[in-house]
Amino acid sequence: MVTSNVVKGSTGVNLDPGTVRLLAEEVGNIRYIKDSSANWEQALRLIHHHSDVIGTFIGWDAYIYSALAEGAAGVMAGAANVVPHEIVEVSRLVAEGDLTGALSRWKALYPVIDAMISVPFIAAVKAGLELQGESAGVPRSPMGALPAERSIASGTR
Repeated sequence: MVTSNVVKGSTGVNLDPGTVRLLAEEVGNIRYIKDSSANWEQALRLIHHHSDVIGTFIGWDAYIYSALAEGAAGVMAGAANVVPHEIVEVSRLVAEGDLTGALSRWKALYPVIDAMISVPFIAAVKAGLELQGESAGVPRSPMGALPAERSIASGTR
C-alpha cells in the first residue's frame, strides 16, 4: 500500500492518480493506496479510473459514506477509534446495498465526525478516547493536545 497524505506532520506528499497508476503497474506488490489528500476529485479519479490496477482506501473521515458509496475498497478512519461500531454499521449497510439506511446512519454519525475535524484531528481522536475512559496519551510532535477552550466535548470550534 502506498500513502498519499498532504497533512502536516504526516508524509506531506500527494501522489497524483497517474503516478499512482504507474507505480501499481510497475511494482507488483502495490495493490492499494490510502488517499488522505482531502481532494474529493482526486479520490473519485482513483476509484473510478484506476480501480482496475489499484484499490483505493480513503483516509479522510468526512468522506467515509461517500467513498464507500462510490466504490472505494475501504476507509481508514481515525474516528473509528472513537465511534467504531457506528462506522462499521455504515460500511456494512453500504456493502449490503442499503444506501438509504447507510445514509441515515451517516447523518446521525456525522456531527461527531464534524466536531472532530473542526479541531486538530489527532488530538480530537485522543480526546475522544479519553472521554470514553481509554488512556491515549498526547499526540506526538509536531501535533499537540487540544487546548481546553477547543474541547470536542464542549462542541466549540
